[in-house]
Amino acid sequence: MQGLAPYKFEVKATANFSNSGHALLRLSSEYELLFTDRLILTPELGVTVHGKADPERGTDSGDTTLHTGLRLRYEIRPDLAPYAGYEWEHGSAHDGGQWMAGLRFWF
Repeated sequence: MQGLAPYKFEVKATANFSNSGHALLRLSSEYELLFTDRLILTPELGVTVHGKADPERGTDSGDTTLHTGLRLRYEIRPDLAPYAGYEWEHGSAHDGGQWMAGLRFWF
């Protein structure tokens, strides 16, 4: 599910299930801060909860992972925007952060 909460917070809720009985619930929210009409900073906060232990991925039943991030994008046009950012994850086998860059586009 995805939608817009009051004060224009974008929220997402995702549930994943596998044939082997593994399940996870992911909740996240983001907000767009406009510095100008084209320069936009997007902070994001999310949490993932695992329902069953998965030794291949290094998770136990009930493990919780916190995701945070910032993305700064410049909209050349509304449908074309390069961005750069940083994401950080805590509470999993992949504990740590990473820099990113990309291109957001619509078609």
